[in-house]
Amino acid sequence: LVCSGNICRSPGDARLLQSRSLAGAVVHAESAGTGALVGESIHPQMVDVMRASGIEVAEFAARQLTPHMIQAADLVLTMTREQRATVLRLDPRALAKTFTLKESAALVVSASSFTSAKSLATRRPYIDLDPSDYDIDDPYGRRDSAFREAFASIEEAIDVLCDGTATETAPGDSASPSDAALDRMTVLESFPEPRPTTNPYVVMLKGALERTSGVTVSTFSWRTALTGDYDVFHVHWPEILVTGRGRLRTWGRQRAFSVLLRRLRRRGVPIIRTMHNLGQHEEVGGTRTRLLKRLEAGVALRILINESAPPASDVPSVVVPHGHYRDWYEVSTTPAIPGRVAFFGLIRPYKAVDSLIRAFSSMDDDREISLHIAGKPSSDELADALQALASQDPRIRLSLTFLSDDELVEHVSEASLVVLPYQEMHNSGGVLAALSLNRPVLVPRNEINGALAQEVGPGWVHMYDGDLSGDDIERAMARSDTNGMSPDLSLRDWDQTGIEHKRAFQIALEQRG
Repeated sequence: LVCSGNICRSPGDARLLQSRSLAGAVVHAESAGTGALVGESIHPQMVDVMRASGIEVAEFAARQLTPHMIQAADLVLTMTREQRATVLRLDPRALAKTFTLKESAALVVSASSFTSAKSLATRRPYIDLDPSDYDIDDPYGRRDSAFREAFASIEEAIDVLCDGTATETAPGDSASPSDAALDRMTVLESFPEPRPTTNPYVVMLKGALERTSGVTVSTFSWRTALTGDYDVFHVHWPEILVTGRGRLRTWGRQRAFSVLLRRLRRRGVPIIRTMHNLGQHEEVGGTRTRLLKRLEAGVALRILINESAPPASDVPSVVVPHGHYRDWYEVSTTPAIPGRVAFFGLIRPYKAVDSLIRAFSSMDDDREISLHIAGKPSSDELADALQALASQDPRIRLSLTFLSDDELVEHVSEASLVVLPYQEMHNSGGVLAALSLNRPVLVPRNEINGALAQEVGPGWVHMYDGDLSGDDIERAMARSDTNGMSPDLSLRDWDQTGIEHKRAFQIALEQRG
């Protein structure tokens, strides 16, 4: 049970639940606060209300909420939506078991009983609450009546949660589509059938969805998109669909894309958009921009890669964290080369590889350090510029070509530190690939990278402010002794990712009606 200070609402909530049962099991209830007054006792006004209701008030000390508490819980109940969001920032994988207390009660009413947190999560599409209906106001600093009202709201919600409801749908009321009607679906992905050079994220997502019960996956072809039968359209990098090699192919794709958008609208097929990036890394302009705006206007639901991404105010969104790469890359036993710094991946201007070369070149050359950069540049001009920069420092080695999986594993495994100095970093598969291979990373400081650093444990994600400097690299290298350990990537299991994608698709289908 979670509130703010852990001295008013959540302690009373925990005491009420402690003596009850859920789904036939005895409840073990604990409480914590998102901004706890650590060590404080239950607020005297709440103590009075609890005693007046016949609840014994035992010894208590407020605690600060931690990711470990969330991971250990079967069900997480918060007093407000803001606290629910805080829980998910600490542990994005807790989406399917985290609710506000009043939300959980409404979901039980929808389902007629509580069987599990998962069963409640599947009912989310079927309730329609006003924003105020989710929260129980904080009585702290207010009159006794505010404490009584808060406790009464808590008690009412817990009664519903534990006892269920026998309410029947009145004649004429609209009933929700059955779970079975939404359980089986065909998903058209916006990527084609994977090839050897396909982004591993795409391959692993396809595999995870194919292992998810009730989901049939169709990969993209224009024939399938324009004539096939599918229930949802799942889009990843839409700019690829409106851009071809040469003007003629680009024109043809744009015409086909316009027809596709009309077909989706006419058939009522919801568009689900995974937000891999906050925006385009490079401008596309003209007709392509207009078509992409038409696509965005038709999006029914967005899948956010992390909780820190700002949701669109007018489009529902769910969080499904990027899965790890441990199932894709075989971790090498090759030890890291002391002083080796590495960059890898497709090289584009926004990835600021030139700044990495400059920062590294500024480091003293009286020690054995080296920088190895591997990846295919997006243009010949960019490749020439990087080669000119690197030629001034013999410690720098460039391999400006596509890396096979085996080459990538060897390249990353030889590094003591992987540096990814992207100018824009909303989400990076490169960071997760390096961590999956047990190599620490240096990345720009932002909220998303800060949350990842907290998730995976100390010593793995190092951050810098402003422009990358040689001192930043030096400090990160000094702090990157991980003693043969591995980062904690347990929250990024791909089978769970497949299940959470299915839930997102179900929400979009329910909105379609």
